Amino acid sequence: MPTCMGQPLRMFEPERIYFITNRTLQGRLLMRPSKTINNTIGGVIAKAQKKYAVDIFAFVFTSNHFHIMLRAKEGQISNFMMYLESNIARKVGREVDWRGKFWERRFSAEPILDDDALLGRMHYIFSHGVKEGLVETPEQWPGLTSIPEIVHGMKRLFPWYDWSKFARARQRKKHLTRNHFVGFHKIILSRLPAFEEFNEKDYQALMSDVLNQAKAHGREEHEHKNVLGKQRILNQHPHTKPKVVKRSNRPLCHTTCPVIRQRFKESYRAFRQAYEQASAAFRSGEWDIAFPAFSFKPPIPYYLLVPEPI
Repeated sequence: MPTCMGQPLRMFEPERIYFITNRTLQGRLLMRPSKTINNTIGGVIAKAQKKYAVDIFAFVFTSNHFHIMLRAKEGQISNFMMYLESNIARKVGREVDWRGKFWERRFSAEPILDDDALLGRMHYIFSHGVKEGLVETPEQWPGLTSIPEIVHGMKRLFPWYDWSKFARARQRKKHLTRNHFVGFHKIILSRLPAFEEFNEKDYQALMSDVLNQAKAHGREEHEHKNVLGKQRILNQHPHTKPKVVKRSNRPLCHTTCPVIRQRFKESYRAFRQAYEQASAAFRSGEWDIAFPAFSFKPPIPYYLLVPEPI
């Protein structure tokens, strides 16, 4: 993806669905599944969704990275992700005794531009655990995944502990525990736009077909090979650094149509040029310059906001 100062320019269009990914520092297994870790991450997702009202379509959390498909009609993807990642880093880091940097880089977010690509990304999420040779079927993955809700219609509640209120209250009432400050929240999953008119049973049947395709693909990839297995996954130490961490270039977008891809490239190129022109004017002192829609205007330098001492 084209970059500005080494980072992709953000262009978050409200009606787009984005495929979002990030990885832990050095690929360490800091999110290694357990009941506590799964509940902690689930609680953070549910609380973040409630706070920022984003549409979530699917997600999966492995030991060292995650994927989530979402849409933010009010353009609050960055706020949602900042809340999500900072709380996971703090809360999961506390559980696994990890201090310091948690995420390796800034999250990547690519728009998904057509219905076939949306199903393709759903297939990709469902295939996790199997495609890496960790478990035999996606449903055997012991980490947090949206398969139970999407395919089986399961309703799950996740705990959210309010540590700030707990800490303040403990100063006055020493007998209190964190369980006095826990609420339970549900992650609300939306249907893909092309299938919003489906009833619940038909949508689950469609997603079951996608899941079965992921299973079949996984069997083809790892036929006659032993998987790591659930118990060995759970026995891994969270601080473990894998010998090899798979890395790939970030795509500009996800689409199955070359024409759509080319049109998006052109629109992104125009967006980037407009942003760079506005940025140059901004750096030269035009603080009220208009930036292109769906972009993030840099903050006005701090020294201009602080009045000079008399």
